[in-house]
Amino acid sequence: MKPVESTYEILALKSLNKSIDEKWIVWAINDKKELLSTLNILNGIYQELDYREDYHDFFLLYWAKDDLNYSENQWYWEGAYRNNIDKIILDYFKAWKEKYE
Repeated sequence: MKPVESTYEILALKSLNKSIDEKWIVWAINDKKELLSTLNILNGIYQELDYREDYHDFFLLYWAKDDLNYSENQWYWEGAYRNNIDKIILDYFKAWKEKYE
């Protein structure tokens, strides 16, 4: 298996029930600097799939993280603040990954 190039590719393949080496999955959900980029791509997938419900939370998390990059407040994810948004996103990625295992 060739190395997977990016977090979004890992998550997209996983959502399609494709086999991904576990070390790449761990990398994907632990690389905080790629969170917004990954969420942006998943948000795009959500839109391309005509707003499929199982991708809706990625849309919400993307905009919550984006707002918190320049503001103290966001209105997309209840309880999300600058000091906990990364943990919320990572916990969600982990739960989403487990759902499709």
